[in-house]
Amino acid sequence: MGPRGLSTVSLSFVLAVLTGCGSLSNSSVPSVSAGPPAVPPAVTPSSVSEHTFAFWYEAWNANTTPAAVKPADVIIGLAPSDVDKGHALGKQVMQYQTYYQALPNSLLLTSTADLANVGFEINHQFVLNIFGTPNSYVMCPNSSVFHQRVQKYVQLALDQHYDGLFIDNTFLDPPAHLVCDGAHPHLDPLVEGGRAYLTLLAEARQTLKARNSKAIFMTNPGDPAWADQMATGSPTLWDLSDLVLWESWGYTSFTDARHDVWDDAIPKSYNYVQNAPEKTAKLVMLSYVKNVTEARFAFAMARFFGFNWTANLGASQFGTYLNSIPFNLGQPMGPLPPSGPVLHRVCERGEVFINTTGVAQLVEVPAGTMFLGSTKAQTSLPTQVTLLPRTAAIVITQ
Repeated sequence: MGPRGLSTVSLSFVLAVLTGCGSLSNSSVPSVSAGPPAVPPAVTPSSVSEHTFAFWYEAWNANTTPAAVKPADVIIGLAPSDVDKGHALGKQVMQYQTYYQALPNSLLLTSTADLANVGFEINHQFVLNIFGTPNSYVMCPNSSVFHQRVQKYVQLALDQHYDGLFIDNTFLDPPAHLVCDGAHPHLDPLVEGGRAYLTLLAEARQTLKARNSKAIFMTNPGDPAWADQMATGSPTLWDLSDLVLWESWGYTSFTDARHDVWDDAIPKSYNYVQNAPEKTAKLVMLSYVKNVTEARFAFAMARFFGFNWTANLGASQFGTYLNSIPFNLGQPMGPLPPSGPVLHRVCERGEVFINTTGVAQLVEVPAGTMFLGSTKAQTSLPTQVTLLPRTAAIVITQ
């Protein structure tokens, strides 16, 4: 979630149809009845961490920022001058760092000439990052000089009172599976970039935890599958990370047909929950939502799977939606339900109903405070609602 040329998107709202129980006129809409079970199941261990995260890569605005990040207890991305402002609100603050790439005239790359000391070389040519950022070069994680600079970077963050680090981008191909052939001194002249990066990351983590054992160390491989593909052997990215970000989960930063990737994200999510619970427990899902309906859909999906979830980067790029999310829903209960057109799960203080299809679905929801698409309503009786495609109903019953 680094500087990838994200563009501002316009908001477009999806309407959801609400009808009273027994008054639905369109009998052709498929119906799913999913009331609460007769005997509430026991709460199962959840992967939802104790934290709620807000990414904020913008200047602090005393009039708007505190309200925008209010639901979160951890803010990622504040400038050093704003750390104490986050602390004054009772928040933990994590610094954005990346060791994959650097621009000249920065802490990790002092100048273009300095590339000879820290730049990754393939066929004796310096490598630009894969995101297309002008003049942004891939760093060599095997460089002795670069290791020293990363150590200073971590120490400086701690001196600036940050409570943890968010390490963006990890280390990507082609350098991940090649050996840097630059002339600068390497810690291990034969090791590939991905393995060298994990060694570098282990050192950064050790330095962070030595100063603050409770500091959060979060990494971003983009798709978590890359955490297993970056390098062979151990330690892995999972071993070194307190939390691992799944960027563009369900909704990407693209504004065209590539924006919605739920058909891919849902089966992958089932695979993690069912086959890799130790990895699931570390995941934090980031969805690039464009409106409240998408934000609630992604949140409901995250609660269905038991994932920790957040959205976007801040007001100027996409918008802020955390205040529209009923985080008090609580943790999911019982075993993970099977896949289907409508996903339904009971949580500690309510239920979620999620239409994953391209056609409207009829569901019956319990009485309570209902968040349906972008709407909010109070119901005193079980109610039938029509879920439009890619729409969720979240009902707080307690």
